[in-house]
Amino acid sequence: MKRTVTAFVSLMLAAAFWGCAEDNSSLQSATESEVHSFSMVTLGDSIAAGYGLESPEEQRYSALLAQQLTDETVIWQDYNYAVSGDTADEMLKRLENGRAVRLPSADVITISIGANHMLQPFAAFYGVWLSEDLKASAGTDRAFAEMETAIAEGLAEFEKQLPLIYEHITDRNPDAQIILLTVYNPFAHVEAEITLSDEKRSLNAYAEEMIGKCNAIIRSFAQQHDAVSVADIHAAFGEHEKTPVIGQISEKNEAYMDPHPNAEGHAIIAEVIGQLITGENDA
Repeated sequence: MKRTVTAFVSLMLAAAFWGCAEDNSSLQSATESEVHSFSMVTLGDSIAAGYGLESPEEQRYSALLAQQLTDETVIWQDYNYAVSGDTADEMLKRLENGRAVRLPSADVITISIGANHMLQPFAAFYGVWLSEDLKASAGTDRAFAEMETAIAEGLAEFEKQLPLIYEHITDRNPDAQIILLTVYNPFAHVEAEITLSDEKRSLNAYAEEMIGKCNAIIRSFAQQHDAVSVADIHAAFGEHEKTPVIGQISEKNEAYMDPHPNAEGHAIIAEVIGQLITGENDA
């Protein structure tokens, strides 16, 4: 089904172009007379749920994607089952409890998971970091060490749960195109340092290192399964001068941080996934 959906959408695009020629009028009539319906199931965490947007059901990437793929010959329905705060193990539990009821009939399944295995430990550290006034202290050192341990354990759990999520999905729907999203770096353009008693760590560089480990798990898994594609959101966000998130650390307001994608960020995600579905980025 991965190739079938991509090929069909590509055919619709070709038909729309070549339909202008007189000798292809029969193809144009055939495509215009039929309306095909596809469905997309969106799984994930707060990123997929559209946390922080003014109108999540309209602005999140899955809604934008369904709208962009729909035309006079093709209708796409999006069924979004994302839950803010979910880690991979929590997602699996929800799937096993029957949350994604449309999963068996989906043509495309997108998965945004893994970020919370890093961001949740970082949020705990961030609170201590702020309370210590961003300076070196025993409390900051201890919180940083605890964060590193929690991230390592979280990534190990992510690597363990991802195959189980895949197995659950393919047992119920062996034909769907599965798209895994890489994790972007919300601090890619943040010039801030984590000051510890024995060293200083660049927040940007440290986040990139941890996120790189998570994305390595995602890419390695996808390489082992033909039905899985990777939507490289990390690379797409990295092309922008300013990371398209709701809010991040700044010199003016050190206490404000919201790493979730803003409306522009969701539009970028929708574009990247859309290219995989339509086959626009195929070599």
